[in-house]
Amino acid sequence: MDEKELLNAIGTMLTERLKPIENKLEDVDKRLDTIEGRLDVIERRLDAMDKRFDVIEGRLDVIEGRLEAMDEHFAEIDAHLLRIDKHLGEIDEHLAIVDKSIARLNMEVKVVRLTLESETSVNIMRIGEGHLDLSRKLTETIHIANVIDTKMENMSLYINKHEREINEIKVRLAMGEKAV
Repeated sequence: MDEKELLNAIGTMLTERLKPIENKLEDVDKRLDTIEGRLDVIERRLDAMDKRFDVIEGRLDVIEGRLEAMDEHFAEIDAHLLRIDKHLGEIDEHLAIVDKSIARLNMEVKVVRLTLESETSVNIMRIGEGHLDLSRKLTETIHIANVIDTKMENMSLYINKHEREINEIKVRLAMGEKAV
């Protein structure tokens, strides 16, 4: 396997390992979009409640004017104020529910942020460190292989030279024995 194939294999492996993380991030983005939508709905409801409060304040001003003008309608006005108090109590209950929902959503967002910061970032760093180690080891291995190849070629030349010299010595010896 050459260096290019090894790098391609490492790239493919990293891509496959990052796919689940990317999928989780997409899920988190979808959840955050849903949360933003819910917060928009809550904001619209709060705006509507503000308008209702403005209407209620206007009514109370009218009631105060009538109270000053008409003392005989105290009983009717008291009943009306009780109904308004009941509605304000219901609004308070709804606001308490909205506050709880917002607090829960804030907690979920914090959990998602902490997960992203603590797990995803660490895992990406680990993958990067592993890739650097593999790249460094590959470079070292290629260098050692090149050194070994060079030494093997030199040794082969050295052996060939000595074989030739030995063969020449054998031929001389053989010629010397025949001459005697």
